[in-house]
Amino acid sequence: MNTKSKVARLSLLSNSTLIILKLFVGLVTGSVSIISKTIHSTMDLLAAIIAFFTIRISDRPANVYFFCS
Repeated sequence: MNTKSKVARLSLLSNSTLIILKLFVGLVTGSVSIISKTIHSTMDLLAAIIAFFTIRISDRPANVYFFCS
């Protein structure tokens, strides 16, 4: 796994951890604003998931036979 993939995986891990912590704190304190920030962080996680798979696909070698007829 190359550096780009490692960084993208770290982003997934950190975003997931942040979501769990925010959700826990929001539910314990009953703070609607923290729970809404949790939803916002979930959207960030979705973007990180898309970036992770995009990086993995872009690292594949080109299929030279795709353009040949």
